[in-house]
Amino acid sequence: MKWGYFIVPACFIVTGVIMLLIPNSTVFAFKTLTASKNEETQKFCNVLSARIMIVLGIISAVALILTWNVKTGLFGYSMDDTVMAITMAALVLSLPIVNICCRKKFSELFTKNDKK
Repeated sequence: MKWGYFIVPACFIVTGVIMLLIPNSTVFAFKTLTASKNEETQKFCNVLSARIMIVLGIISAVALILTWNVKTGLFGYSMDDTVMAITMAALVLSLPIVNICCRKKFSELFTKNDKK
């Protein structure tokens, strides 16, 4: 196991904490059309995605520790690479989830007639 694999979980956790501390940041922000509707939707999406990033960071760090001595992962790749691939896939899959949650919470802002 290479210690460099812990950079990704650490970045997820640090970015998530920054997004929780500064939910209206424009640098560390969840940027989609749904989130950019107004300041309230941006803050909601930032906080939700920050929580997801922190959880993913912790889970991937624990998975890396638990699979420390495992030699093979999925499809012949190392277990470290497998954990990182699953973590990245989970992060990408969380994008529509945050958008859907935002649209449900602020349904009055997202009507069928609204183009944005």
